[in-house]
Amino acid sequence: MTYSDLDALLVLVIVLVIGIAVIAALAFTGAMAIRIARGGKRSASENADEARLMQEIYVGLEKLNDRVESLETIMLDEREQKNLV
Repeated sequence: MTYSDLDALLVLVIVLVIGIAVIAALAFTGAMAIRIARGGKRSASENADEARLMQEIYVGLEKLNDRVESLETIMLDEREQKNLV
């Protein structure tokens, strides 16, 4: 594989990862909106479970964002090294 093939593959992976994260976030937000619209009463334990789930999703998305930024940095560093040679 050449650098351009690897760059294209890396860009594809980054786009897919970001796309999946966005779709998951939208699905979660939609589910919460539907739940709120129905106006169902929830117990304290259900609220705690939901809060914990939201925190886990947030932490997961933060880690995903860090990984994407790392991949972008690696890709840019390799491109700069290639241009310097």
